[in-house]
Amino acid sequence: MKKHSAREADAIRPFFDSRYYLSAYADVAAANCDPISHYCASGWREGRNPSSEFDTQYYLRTYQDVAATGMNPLFHYAIAGQAEGRRTAPAMSIARGILRHAWDQDMDRPDGSQPAPQLGKDHALTVEDLEAALGSDGSSGVVIAVSHDDYAASVGGVQNILGDESLEFHSRGMAYLHLCPARPMMRRLADPAALDDFLFAVRCNGEAIGRVDGLTLQQALVRLADRGTPISWTVHHLMGHAPELVSRLIEKSRAEQRLLWAHDFFAACPSYTLLRNDVAYCGGPAVDSGACRVCTYGRERPAHMARMHAFVESVQPTLVAPSDTAAEVWQRATGIQKIRTRILPAATIVFSEQPRIRTPRARLRIAFMGPPVFHKGWQTYLHLARTFCRDPRYEFFQLGSSTGGIPRFIHHVPVQVTIASRDAMIQALAQNDIDVVISWSVWPETFCFTAHEAMTSGAFLVARREQGHVMPAAQQYAPLASQGLESEEALHELFQTGAIRVAVERAHRRRGILLPSMGSAELLTLPVEAEEASA
Repeated sequence: MKKHSAREADAIRPFFDSRYYLSAYADVAAANCDPISHYCASGWREGRNPSSEFDTQYYLRTYQDVAATGMNPLFHYAIAGQAEGRRTAPAMSIARGILRHAWDQDMDRPDGSQPAPQLGKDHALTVEDLEAALGSDGSSGVVIAVSHDDYAASVGGVQNILGDESLEFHSRGMAYLHLCPARPMMRRLADPAALDDFLFAVRCNGEAIGRVDGLTLQQALVRLADRGTPISWTVHHLMGHAPELVSRLIEKSRAEQRLLWAHDFFAACPSYTLLRNDVAYCGGPAVDSGACRVCTYGRERPAHMARMHAFVESVQPTLVAPSDTAAEVWQRATGIQKIRTRILPAATIVFSEQPRIRTPRARLRIAFMGPPVFHKGWQTYLHLARTFCRDPRYEFFQLGSSTGGIPRFIHHVPVQVTIASRDAMIQALAQNDIDVVISWSVWPETFCFTAHEAMTSGAFLVARREQGHVMPAAQQYAPLASQGLESEEALHELFQTGAIRVAVERAHRRRGILLPSMGSAELLTLPVEAEEASA
């Protein structure tokens, strides 16, 4: 390898992703080379890319003046190209990559991104097993919850809501039976052809008890209903399920209380964020629209919506939405207007009267919360951090899980919010003294736990205006410690001019506590027997 200067390596370090480089080029990893040294000495000449955001060949091809110097293109970008506004990759290259992935998806395979249910007992449950788990005397009520994955083995806002309501119902003496597909599916409904053979993974009162097929579960529910056991249903998500089977089970259980949650917009499209080809928000147009014809999810959507409409028509549930915005978008996108609706925020904030005291520092601490995924606005944040990472006024953080692709100029802070550690993110924000959180989702968030956690920690919230419930929540809880912006250009201007520093200094920021709702437990009424027993 040719020699390179320490200055060259130091200059490109903030823009270089070592994990990406070693993952992309197995020969470099096998040779046990320092990735930055390899790129500087020979990698760029071989057309290798230092990160997913910098296209070496594109830069040299586009900027002939750089190519003529024989200079390392990333070194040029670090010392001059960034300040000159030169592009690091073709326009919309990230979107094109996401688009290719969307069109390459096999809608019939299991979703490998979702963990398979972690079951303590993996045997096939019998009718007698279910009766024993739910209480064979029939004196207590049963709540049956349906979602797309095992809430106790997965991480996320919906999973935490399920965990909270499970504990609450169990504390009331009611059995809580959770059903998810034993074979998680990727963004689709299950085949309706073999309903009786469909396998559910089952938890009862939080404990994994095994798997059950549709016919066996139906027989157990009929027996419970015949004994007069009050059964209620709360459907949090139908991804991976056959709605026809869930509808039949609800009917056979003679359930009087039935809830359907609008955590996202899966009822309107397999693309539950309503992103056309996973790139651009479409709003859920008519199924025969041109927008659907050019979308990978458009082929599936007519049958998908017909099955969801049939489910709602048959079950006649109450729609539960975590915000007015969520209910409005859900009804518009699904075309289901005549449905009983309840608004139940997933959490509320109670603030301290004492203002947050900011630690004096030269640099403002800017954070992105949650996993680095496109629909949550990661690319916008990454562009912001890359642009200002060498600006002495700012430093950048990412709090949450990581796929291993966080560049060195962003401090990664591992955080996992679970049922047992609901305040983990709020505590991490406080411990790292985060001043500003960027919220830039490209779809209309139905609630957005991360925005609420940011405000609870006393951070100043900067958000894209058109992202569902985020700005209404900011106006409700932190009108003097938040700012809505129309575009990414406005975001960069806020940092370039230093106006963000002024806004943070003037803001009235307070810390508080985030009080989660009890989910369906706040809406489903106790059976008479249980009310009398608890009186």
